[in-house]
Amino acid sequence: MFAYIKGNFITNRKKGGEEMNYLSGNLELMHELNTKQILRVIRQFNPISRSEIVEKTNLTAATVSRIVSKLIEFNLVTETGYGESSGGRKPILLELNPGAVLTVGIDLEIDEIKGLIIDLNGRVLLEDNLSIKGEREQDHIINRVIEIIKKLLSKKDYRSRVTGIGIGMHGLVDYARGISIFPPAFGWRDIPVADMIKKEFDLPVIIENNVRALTLAENWFGMAKDLNNFICLKVGSGIGSGIFTDGKLYRGASNSAGEIGHTMVDEDGPLCSCGNYGCLESMASIPAIVKRTVKALKQGADSKINSMVNNLKEINEETVFLAAKQGDQLAGQVLQDTGRYLGIGIANLINILNPEVVIIGGDIVLAGDIILESMRSTVHNRALSYPAEHVKIINSRMGKEGVAIGAAALILESVFNIGHNINVDIGL
Repeated sequence: MFAYIKGNFITNRKKGGEEMNYLSGNLELMHELNTKQILRVIRQFNPISRSEIVEKTNLTAATVSRIVSKLIEFNLVTETGYGESSGGRKPILLELNPGAVLTVGIDLEIDEIKGLIIDLNGRVLLEDNLSIKGEREQDHIINRVIEIIKKLLSKKDYRSRVTGIGIGMHGLVDYARGISIFPPAFGWRDIPVADMIKKEFDLPVIIENNVRALTLAENWFGMAKDLNNFICLKVGSGIGSGIFTDGKLYRGASNSAGEIGHTMVDEDGPLCSCGNYGCLESMASIPAIVKRTVKALKQGADSKINSMVNNLKEINEETVFLAAKQGDQLAGQVLQDTGRYLGIGIANLINILNPEVVIIGGDIVLAGDIILESMRSTVHNRALSYPAEHVKIINSRMGKEGVAIGAAALILESVFNIGHNINVDIGL
């Protein structure tokens, strides 16, 4: 969409006190800002009339009319009927054309790559996946990512409408430079993933930490749609949090914000992968749940899990979740303890950040309400009473596609929102 205005407001001072020269671009920049503002309002309130857009944006009627006409010309916005009249003509209603802009989302997991294409409403139009189990060499994994993107783009007539590619992956990510700083499971260092993918497709590519991608998915299409202050906790093989504050993802000074998994909840707890003891991740992640269950069974605990598997090596999180749902005391206690540990971490976040909502995502949601209720109870007892009374703690409904959907939404975020340094061109 919008030409990136390099050099805007740049001043060139010449020797001898010559008059300063200003590179223009002001009108183009203003057009971009106004267009993004109108797109955001239509998305948030659609269907909406032109006069309502004027009220909500404080732009002039002439500006709104001119930009809306251009959006209709490019098929980004459609007229859908008439609204209620307060006297005079009924206003024509506008809404986004969801199929006008498509984006690719990639979830680069430790053992699998998930890929999909979504429209402006977050509807998954196409999806695919590839196994990379045991693969760790960077060029090979990047080539596998390229392979799945090519498969997605080769189907139907989507390629002409795809405006960019978003990638969510674990570990430290430099969003602004498109660099994977350090994904622990892969062992890479400072790999320019975005540039490597962009060379293949000549499309904008944005990479982001997987938990922050999931957080963005919740804000665009999920349980936190259009909220300004919330936290998304992803609990799986590790534990991380995405922080949304004042309407923006918070990344921190060095892109490491949200590492709640490495905050201590028990100083006498087990050794964590980071080298410390008693970290939340070592106490409440999926591997920690399985490890505590197996340890109790080895110590002679009575449980129906013994009859569900041939040997202890077969136990996984699904075994524990199923046993708990069937009333098994050991499995239920393990999950309640897990909820308590998570609740301690969440209570700390609530006291510090005062969110409207805390969303729990990742494989942990498959446990059902046992962990969720334990979390809520712990938060009620440990967080400051006022913020605790005003926060909701809920499970995500995104499912296994959440990170990939959020990765695709990274492109939409750059199209709709002001302040992004990544240019996504949709033709206006």
